[in-house]
Amino acid sequence: MTDFRPFAERLLWARSEAGLTQKDLSEKSGISLPQIVRYEAGRSKPRLGGALKLARVLKMDAYDLMPELRKTTHEIEIEFSSDEAQYLDTAAAGLGITTEELVRKLTMVGLRERSKDPEMRKMIEAESPGLLDRIDALDEDGDQDQKHQR
Repeated sequence: MTDFRPFAERLLWARSEAGLTQKDLSEKSGISLPQIVRYEAGRSKPRLGGALKLARVLKMDAYDLMPELRKTTHEIEIEFSSDEAQYLDTAAAGLGITTEELVRKLTMVGLRERSKDPEMRKMIEAESPGLLDRIDALDEDGDQDQKHQR
């Protein structure tokens, strides 16, 4: 059995500092009481979504609660044709994000779509929920614009 005591100790300390009972934390976070008990007993730990819910209720940074969530930055260089770059820039602007963020999210979506590991798929979906729907909607808008230009 995996031991998650360091997380359990941080959670217990944070909950105590906030003056909350396990039941309070459960109700405010939307995480079941039995699951909170498992977390504090060191028998389980949350994924990103659960950690964010707990951190919000405890009024703390999720990274302080679960330092292992910290992201690592990797610099990569990707070459695009001018048409591809223009498409990515337009798509990113339509989504209200940077082109770099769009490429990162598309990479995660690609990983999710190709991943056979259910845990990996859930982690990536937690990172970029609804992204495919937004990109599909943007593509449909682009198709409409092209029809009007003809």
